[in-house]
Amino acid sequence: MDIEIKARELADMLINGDVYKRYITAKEEIAKEPELMAKVDEFRKKNFFIQNEENNNKFDGLKKLKSDYYEIMADKRVKKYLDSELILCRTIQKINAILVENLDVDVSFIS
Repeated sequence: MDIEIKARELADMLINGDVYKRYITAKEEIAKEPELMAKVDEFRKKNFFIQNEENNNKFDGLKKLKSDYYEIMADKRVKKYLDSELILCRTIQKINAILVENLDVDVSFIS
């Protein structure tokens, strides 16, 4: 199917692009230290749940999270990894937004 071919081409473009390469390099650097990686993953998981909870006031939860993980957040390698992950996620979000805005798919229930 032609659309699947194009999707795979897009995936290949992402994989071979600078955004993804920076992400993988940063991730590999953190993965060299399994304990650090575990702490970073724990932070990422908690951050994900705070960001996606229905509570309108996420500020307190995020403030506490950053305080609890201050030590690892001070590590430049961790910052590089989390920043590169954020850029990759935003790139994927932009791709999704382009698809949704050009298709007549009702997603109004989300907001």
